[in-house]
Amino acid sequence: MEKSLEVIRINSEGSYERQQFSTTENGISNLLNWLNPNDVVGLVFLARKENQS
Repeated sequence: MEKSLEVIRINSEGSYERQQFSTTENGISNLLNWLNPNDVVGLVFLARKENQS
């Protein structure tokens, strides 16, 4: 099962960005590097079942 976090960050000017990150160690590291100290964030957890042929 593929798992990811969809993150919405709102900066101090009120604009926002949305991005998805995997739940692996590398994905969480990328998420932490993407955030800024004053960001407000919202998280959505997504899990998708892989198709098995």
